[in-house]
Amino acid sequence: MKTNFDNNELFGNGERYIPWLPAEDIGTIFMHFDHLGRYHFAKQFSKDKVILDLACGEGYGTNILAHEAKKVIGIDISQETVNFAKGKYAHINLEFILGNGREIPVEGKEIFDLICSFETLEHLNEDDQVLMINEFERLLKPDGLLIISTPNHHYTHNILKYDNPHHYKELGFNEFGELLSAKFSYRAFFGQRNYFSNQIAKLDEMKCSYIETVLIKGGEAYIDTRINSKIPQNYLCIASKKNKLMDINSALLIDSENTLVATAEYHIYKNIFENKELQRQVNDLQNRHSLQTEHVEGLQLKIEDLNAFITNVQSNIEEQLNYNEDLKNRLNIQTAHTDELQARLDIQTAQTDELQAQLDIQTTNANGLQAQLDAQLVHAYKLQIIINNITSSIIWRVTKPLRMVRQLFSGKGTI
Repeated sequence: MKTNFDNNELFGNGERYIPWLPAEDIGTIFMHFDHLGRYHFAKQFSKDKVILDLACGEGYGTNILAHEAKKVIGIDISQETVNFAKGKYAHINLEFILGNGREIPVEGKEIFDLICSFETLEHLNEDDQVLMINEFERLLKPDGLLIISTPNHHYTHNILKYDNPHHYKELGFNEFGELLSAKFSYRAFFGQRNYFSNQIAKLDEMKCSYIETVLIKGGEAYIDTRINSKIPQNYLCIASKKNKLMDINSALLIDSENTLVATAEYHIYKNIFENKELQRQVNDLQNRHSLQTEHVEGLQLKIEDLNAFITNVQSNIEEQLNYNEDLKNRLNIQTAHTDELQARLDIQTAQTDELQAQLDIQTTNANGLQAQLDAQLVHAYKLQIIINNITSSIIWRVTKPLRMVRQLFSGKGTI
């Protein structure tokens, strides 16, 4: 039923069980046995049946049910997980689809002979829990079985003192029964918990019953106690709408090779060894601490001397601060005086700028007058030239008769 598939493509986030995760502590061992035990318990009802496995997760349990079933549909709310299950568990009677318990994506009514939903209720709020039970009633055949489990709230909170961050609403036994009684008239309840056990069984194929003995430690010895003194960690219920439930066998899951326990045992002894090494390191640190304590005491004496020196320095600093304050006050007075002088200088500068502006205007006016004077001088010079030319011409003409007489008497001929 399996195909080769890379298990490393899906990682655990604490919300769902993944079977290949290493069992490195008691908690993960119990998780392995809890989840595997429920599916192998349900397997006794799976032969030739049409089955729904809601919140199937990675698909390992759906695959267990499919060994003898006619058809099994696994539904999970995570698309990544559904894709992973399709790749890892490929078989003709297996189908994985995306969906949730509030609205199960299967059309019609009375489809399934068996519906399994393990450790799902507590992941929903109170209203959604009711919706999921209604969906189970819709899809289960009249003579079908619902096998459903949920943590014992009293055990997880009062004994384990653990709050799962992925759980919205854990149920007590009465709440669990009342929730189912609304839709299922017949119910048989079971308790599930991992206990250390020792098995004595026949070696042939003949089935046999077990004599169950429950021990508790009383003083310096173990003594027998009542069978019902065992406190379940999880409640499991087989429910039906119409069929009265007959006697149902309890289930015992055995790891014949003790692989999970051996793995955890290795880590336990490893932790013991590491703790011893840590204790040795602690002792070494304590010895060093003693030496350091003596050194610290010497340093404390030096610190006292240093504190006295610091006190003296602080006194000098206070005196210097007072002197600095006095200087600061003087500086403020001088600054105020300087600001007053600067204000006066600014006024004088403004007046000087105003006088300079007036001077610039007068200079501009003088330059204009000088230009006019220069123009008049040029004009006068030109008139003088004209006058000189006119004068020369007049003189030439006036003196012409005299020049003619002079030439006549001088015998030089005609002028």
